[in-house]
Amino acid sequence: MMNNNKWMNQQGIKGLKSLLVPGLMAFKGQKYLLLLCLMSLFLPASAQEFTPEKSVVDVEKVAFKQPVTVRFKLWNKGNKPLQIADVRTNCGCTVVSYPRKPVQAGHACNVMATYDAKLMGHFEKTLGVYVQGNDKPLMLRLKGIVVEKVDKPAVIPAKNLPNPDKNSKKKKKKDKKKQKEDKKRQKEEKKRQKEKEKKNEKLQRDQMKPSAIQQKREREK
Repeated sequence: MMNNNKWMNQQGIKGLKSLLVPGLMAFKGQKYLLLLCLMSLFLPASAQEFTPEKSVVDVEKVAFKQPVTVRFKLWNKGNKPLQIADVRTNCGCTVVSYPRKPVQAGHACNVMATYDAKLMGHFEKTLGVYVQGNDKPLMLRLKGIVVEKVDKPAVIPAKNLPNPDKNSKKKKKKDKKKQKEDKKRQKEEKKRQKEKEKKNEKLQRDQMKPSAIQQKREREK
């Protein structure tokens, strides 16, 4: 009898465990999911930002009081449009310009910075590019040295750069025109030479022929 009671107690405990364990596991799983949801609400989302081709531009030598302008090319390598909210500089000697429209994913934009070069010596200017939805700025730097005089400008605008293809086309066109003029000149020279030769031949023939008076005298004799 006692053995039967013991066996029944063991079976009851096993049945209770089989009922309680899955419930506890389910409760723990729900608790874990709830914790993850709460963490996702409080954790900051990863903000997108631009990727610069060059974050530092060295213009080297700049002539005194000759403003120099550089271009920072920024790429949007994310999957959403990015819009520049503001570009701040560390002094009033640098003026910036930037696009006011959103930059689509996979596209690029230009941020232009102009330094007035009113102080002699080395300089290093910082730009902070702020993107909407991101409080952390993208830092860019412009550096160089202002000297009294330079032989060539530090930065040449792209539109003023020589185009070798264009120059070669112009040269070919000029050479072709010169060749045509040379051929025409040679033709005219040959024509004049022939006319001169004909004239000389005629003159020689005329000199060799006896005059009409001489012929008459010879007939009278």
